[in-house]
Amino acid sequence: MDERLPEPLASEVQAALLKGNKIEAIKIYREATGCGLKEAKEAVERQVAQVEREQPGLLPKASGCGTAAFLFVALAL
Repeated sequence: MDERLPEPLASEVQAALLKGNKIEAIKIYREATGCGLKEAKEAVERQVAQVEREQPGLLPKASGCGTAAFLFVALAL
């Protein structure tokens, strides 16, 4: 399944992901599309999965505290 994001959104999301900042990628997606947190998170996670299929090892590995940080940001919004 090919679910590529439109440019320039794709570049902004991928730049955040390449820095290991999934939360920033979700924020960028939400601001650009106006969708909710759940939809943005799912879209970014689909993007991560697609990049990992096409270019394994390109994205940095999660540090392990991402869930806690995500919840913190989600509650702050």
